[in-house]
Amino acid sequence: MAVSEVARKRKRHCLIIIKSTVPVGTNRNITAYLEENNLSERATLISNPEFLREGSGVNDFWNPERIIVGARSKELAQAVVDLYRPPGVPVIITSWENAEIIKYASNAFLANKISFINEISNLCEAVGADIRIVSKGVGLDSRINRHFLDAGIGFSGPCLEKDLKSLLHQFQKNRS
Repeated sequence: MAVSEVARKRKRHCLIIIKSTVPVGTNRNITAYLEENNLSERATLISNPEFLREGSGVNDFWNPERIIVGARSKELAQAVVDLYRPPGVPVIITSWENAEIIKYASNAFLANKISFINEISNLCEAVGADIRIVSKGVGLDSRINRHFLDAGIGFSGPCLEKDLKSLLHQFQKNRS
């Protein structure tokens, strides 16, 4: 496991920041592994999911809409925020699990919004309505907004589909 290799090679304590989308419980499980193997004094995990849009990743990194940091320690989480937070950007410092789920929930919501407007587009075609006008009217509702209301062939990019499948798996795994 890469995290244990990093921890083993460290002479001083370091933060390992997980930017990837990972199943809920990953940071807690890796931390338990580090503790069981006497490596927790060398490394601490921080969950800091990225919210990068395809085609504008560099800009999105330097100009985030929000920063989410999951950690055991608020002080260490704040240190991560201080690395790159532009002024005025909202920050949520929370648990690992909350940070992990926020990433999945965001992508699932976007996929749902795109799929929904595509279904409305099908209805518009069937009844003679103009999806561009319908989308504009729906998007003027501040609770919904205009983003991701352009009808098309579906959502694209590697993350939405992968994250939806993972989220569904996590629902199935955690049903009581």
